[in-house]
Amino acid sequence: MDVYTAESENDLADIARALATHVHAGTIVLFDGELGTGKTTLIRGMCMCLGVSALQVKSPNFTIHNRYPSVRGTVNHFDLYRVHAEDLYDLFRDTMLNQEITFVEWGGRFSAFFSRYGYMHITLYYGAEADQRTIHVATYNEALV
Repeated sequence: MDVYTAESENDLADIARALATHVHAGTIVLFDGELGTGKTTLIRGMCMCLGVSALQVKSPNFTIHNRYPSVRGTVNHFDLYRVHAEDLYDLFRDTMLNQEITFVEWGGRFSAFFSRYGYMHITLYYGAEADQRTIHVATYNEALV
C-alpha cells in the first residue's frame, strides 16, 4: 500500500497526476472516504491528466453515472452511495465488456464484485489540519501497477 499526504489542493493535483499514470483502458479505481474528503476532486485531477476538461467532471451523486471522452478512451465515473448490490451487474456490464476506464466513488463496499476484474482502491482521510488529507492507495491486481 502506498500512502500520500496532501497539505493543499495543489498537492492533491500532484497526487492525481501520479496516480493517473497507472490508468489505461480497463482500469477500475474505487474511491472511498468521508463526505468532503476530496474523492471527486481527486477524480477530476486524474481526468484532467487524461485530457478531460475540469468543467466536465462533476460528482454523479444524483445521476449515478457520468461519461467523459479522454485521450485513453471513455472514462466512466460512478457514485454508488445510493446503489444496491443487485444493481451492479446492469450498471457495469457495458463498461467491463468494453474495457473502459472506470472511477467509482463509494466503491469499497462492493469490493467483492470488483475483485474479479482487479482494481485500485483509493481511500481518503481527513488530516489534522483543515486542508490536510492522507490518501491510501492499494492495488488488487499486479497488472495495474
